[in-house]
Amino acid sequence: MNSSYLFKLPFTCPSQFPIFTRSIISVVFFGSDHYSLPHLHALEERQSQHKDIRLLFVVTTSDKTPVRYHCIQNKI
Repeated sequence: MNSSYLFKLPFTCPSQFPIFTRSIISVVFFGSDHYSLPHLHALEERQSQHKDIRLLFVVTTSDKTPVRYHCIQNKI
């Protein structure tokens, strides 16, 4: 196979591929520990600023986790 053909520029997308529009992504977040909290914060920030993410549920392993306390405090 000719490698120069693989990287030929400019690349144009064939017309049979659909054009994707931005849509809202529904998220179910699974996390419990302190490691998970920054990721949940990032999702919340993205949700409030860009409106392209909808946080549906947050699932934790037990009742006494940092993620659960955060969700209770922020009414998630």
